[in-house]
Amino acid sequence: MTRPIPPHGRALQAAAVLLLIAMLGGCTTRSPVVPAIGDDGEHRPGNIVWHELLTSDMQGAGTFYQQLFGWEIQPLGEAYGLVHHNGRAIAGIAQKRDAGKSALWLSFMSVDDVDATVSRVKAGGGDILLPATNLPGRGRVAVVADNQGVVFGLIRSSNGDPEPRKPGLNDWLWREVWSQDRAATEKFYADTFDMRLVHTAIANTDYRYFAHAGKPRIGLVDAPAVGTAQVWMVYVRVADPEATAKQAEALGGSVLLAPDQEIRADSVAVIADPTGGVLVVQKWDDTGWDDAGMED
Repeated sequence: MTRPIPPHGRALQAAAVLLLIAMLGGCTTRSPVVPAIGDDGEHRPGNIVWHELLTSDMQGAGTFYQQLFGWEIQPLGEAYGLVHHNGRAIAGIAQKRDAGKSALWLSFMSVDDVDATVSRVKAGGGDILLPATNLPGRGRVAVVADNQGVVFGLIRSSNGDPEPRKPGLNDWLWREVWSQDRAATEKFYADTFDMRLVHTAIANTDYRYFAHAGKPRIGLVDAPAVGTAQVWMVYVRVADPEATAKQAEALGGSVLLAPDQEIRADSVAVIADPTGGVLVVQKWDDTGWDDAGMED
């Protein structure tokens, strides 16, 4: 995406740590464990397998996403809830302990060894925001930042990772690294995760993404000129980005970037929920799907 508008006014690194504190301290005191994210015992390193929303208003955010995407929210105590879509758990919502609109969508990548990956992150110039930690029921997790300050999570799940599937409407579609220095970002992900950068044409522009095991995993784009979006930006597939953006606004959210013919042929919009959580909605042609991921 070119010229997106970033999330504004956030201490995202501190918020990322608070997310795991909320899950470890808040959720586990009310429920013994958080649910596993998979059940077939198979791990899929390099895949983005889970998302968490940290928000100051779990109920308000949940209502927004229920009405916008039809997601169902299952409360697990006062501080944590599971997001379901078409019968599948696809994300969590955690209540942050401090006030203020600083919501954050955090994505987790599956890795073979969280501790070893944390060491490579540090060696590559990244930061460790939450060291490798056992989360009962979920697995071993960590929160890190790459060498440009982009925040994300690592996980080695207890019972395996979710099986890859074609993204349906109102399902997770994609994620991107918004980078201030694409060359430095490319080196970090190549060295840390054995990913390679691939170029492809999208809407007559050169689009770059990281591939792992021959499959696209994370896009790479220039960060906005003003401010820094220090997380992987997450995408949800929708039928009509313009209609979704208008609905988000009517529900109390905001539209940071409306569909524009010059930006991927008006197929995307950037929205924020009422608590400040930012994501991209996109109309997507699924002809490139090959049952294991989008084709290379």
